Amino acid sequence: MKISILSAVFNEAQFIDEMIDSVIAQTEQRWELLLVDDGSSDDTVGRIQRRSREDERVVLVGHGEKLGKVEAFNRAFEASSGDVIVLLGGDDRLPAISLAVRAETLQQSVDRHEAKAAAFRLRTFSDEQKFDNLILPKGNKGNFSGGTIAVTRPLAEQIFPIPSLLVAEDIWIAEVIRALEPSVISRPEVVLEYRIHSGNSNPRQLPFSQMTNSLHDRAQPYELLLNSNRYQLSSMASERLQRRVALEELRFRGKVWGILRLGSVSLTEKLRAISSAHPAAYWLRGRLFALFSGFGSS
Repeated sequence: MKISILSAVFNEAQFIDEMIDSVIAQTEQRWELLLVDDGSSDDTVGRIQRRSREDERVVLVGHGEKLGKVEAFNRAFEASSGDVIVLLGGDDRLPAISLAVRAETLQQSVDRHEAKAAAFRLRTFSDEQKFDNLILPKGNKGNFSGGTIAVTRPLAEQIFPIPSLLVAEDIWIAEVIRALEPSVISRPEVVLEYRIHSGNSNPRQLPFSQMTNSLHDRAQPYELLLNSNRYQLSSMASERLQRRVALEELRFRGKVWGILRLGSVSLTEKLRAISSAHPAAYWLRGRLFALFSGFGSS
């Protein structure tokens, strides 16, 4: 089995060597790291090129062109040849056993050419104490978000290409997996060390007005997938996406009571939406980040 690690990077010179070091240190050594630079203006490309000369498994797929994060991931996937696909941010790290755990979990599915996903957990690290050393999600279930998942190639070929008009890849991937309803293996192992800092694409540290607009942009996959002719969605999958679209619209408009009255939505989902629907709730969420983060699987 070979694992393809896809990475879309932009101005990651401060972190990229640390990320690559964590991949090279894996106990599972059958991998390729495919990096697409999204128009960096720092020394990201030069650092990757130096590491590529040291290890041929580190591959700079493309650079010098501003593609957008999603299209950069699409380019990385196009260049991949692995049996299992993993995503990794240029500022994050892999624990030494990360790829071995994913390979062991999906080996039988690869042998059977099955479309399958595996979800795991992450540990945060940050210079800010409230964001540091949190294991998410809470409990023993895996997370469908970004670098915590692994998918077999038959499933990846249904996920990619991700629509390039989207601002991020994570919600699309999670929702396609749910919509296609493949067998998902959920595991409690930590497979990602997720760096929280001011440059994250996740808007958790932005002022409320910027954060709510950013979240709204990130929520585009729900409606896009619901209206897409690309997949044959079950009635259950369509109804879930309709609920997500309705919940996001209420959240974006600040309709807290509307969120509470919305049917067929779990209390956890409602509370998560309310925490970013109103400035006061958002302020409280920021102060109590460690307490309220990590409930649910994505």
